[in-house]
Amino acid sequence: KATGKRVAVVDTERGTDWYSMAIPERKAHPLAFDFDALYTRSITETLESVKGLKPEEYGVVVIDSISHLWEAAMNAYGGKLTKIGTIPVTQWGRIKKPYKELIHYLLSSQMHLILCGRQGNVWETDEETDEMKKVGTKMKAEGETPYEPHILIHMEVQRTKDGASIITAYAE
Repeated sequence: KATGKRVAVVDTERGTDWYSMAIPERKAHPLAFDFDALYTRSITETLESVKGLKPEEYGVVVIDSISHLWEAAMNAYGGKLTKIGTIPVTQWGRIKKPYKELIHYLLSSQMHLILCGRQGNVWETDEETDEMKKVGTKMKAEGETPYEPHILIHMEVQRTKDGASIITAYAE
């Protein structure tokens, strides 16, 4: 709010509902937060709405969750699948087009961008046991998405011995 510009939030989960209300029990910020929200999981509706934002009016765009918009781009594919039920390699360019257009527009705009994404596990087959094992994590989004931000903050919950939760953030 220091610039006097608005914050726009693309909310695919209705998570902003809690922040848009005044909640006296919320110790850190009991008043309602002041932002404009678009509630959608549509990649085309998001692209159209974000392109309609005026940088002189909006200083920040938050997308929560980019994972849902990537799913929407894939689910929009209505063509023929391969024998094993996957999207043919030749169709990925068409599927990625609106998603890439959204990411390119946001990264080249004058507005600050915060992308929130769900975490997914990376699995590989153990050569010795021939079983799948978790070898890491990644953002559930189009493959290049995690490499686009200038700063990537990976957050995870860690449990203490007494069962308490500690959220830890790692800047990558």
